[in-house]
Amino acid sequence: MAQRITYNSFFINWILSDFYHPGRTNGSAMHCADRFRDDEWRLDGYAPYAINTRSDLYKRGADDPALRDWITEVIACMRYNRSQET
Repeated sequence: MAQRITYNSFFINWILSDFYHPGRTNGSAMHCADRFRDDEWRLDGYAPYAINTRSDLYKRGADDPALRDWITEVIACMRYNRSQET
């Protein structure tokens, strides 16, 4: 059986730190996503590790709708950043 690969721990500390930051604003999700420039590949796409990473991040916010929405927004921003690469 193959080992389950996830990059959840790579992302979660900054995502949580920015979520709980008292100065968080509407543009903060993009700022958070920008921290991960060139690392979006770890959660974008359909590779098993990307699916696992997104799933683990979504599970982290499962009990808190605001956190779940924040994680979803940060992931959307990371995907946008990746779509702008040439």
